[in-house]
Amino acid sequence: MTAAMEDEPQHRSEDILYRNLLDWMGLAGHTDESTATRYVRALRQMTRGVHVDPGRHLQVQFPPVTTSLLLITVKDIPYVSLCAHHMLPFWGTTTIAVLPTPGAKIVGLSKITRCFQELAARPQIQEQLGQQMLDAIQGNLDVSGAAIAIRGTHTCMALRGAATGTNTEMVTTSNMGKLEHEPWLGQFLTIARSVLTD
Repeated sequence: MTAAMEDEPQHRSEDILYRNLLDWMGLAGHTDESTATRYVRALRQMTRGVHVDPGRHLQVQFPPVTTSLLLITVKDIPYVSLCAHHMLPFWGTTTIAVLPTPGAKIVGLSKITRCFQELAARPQIQEQLGQQMLDAIQGNLDVSGAAIAIRGTHTCMALRGAATGTNTEMVTTSNMGKLEHEPWLGQFLTIARSVLTD
């Protein structure tokens, strides 16, 4: 029996729960018979990060390339997450900088991206997402510092409540180690500012 077949009863149970919710809200007549299945499938995809350790990506490392301090920055990483308060999507981009300890191994840029996107792929709060990424970096890499700037459009504010529309964004920054101080903090902020003000 395949894993997909083993999951079928659970999926059917989830579908029934969502169909019952639609019935309770009086919306069942406004959807088609596959809505519950598609919703559950989408929700599972958008929360896939709950079931994995995103930090595992950072354990794939390469030999050192320099014995000097070198700031490495990955810009414009796209992400999609779910607001932990309302389970509505928020999305945006992030800029992540790492300052490897001189002589330390380095990590591939795609691994930083994958780690962050999996951290985002769970019920999340933007304010804690940045700190979680720094914790993953500190726990898996030999770095002298790291920093992250996240911009996000939150549908829980854009489409309900204050109903600000999608032009209103939230910006958060977190940093650690040498990137809490000059001159490295200034270098990161210069790079991040060019991204955050686009």
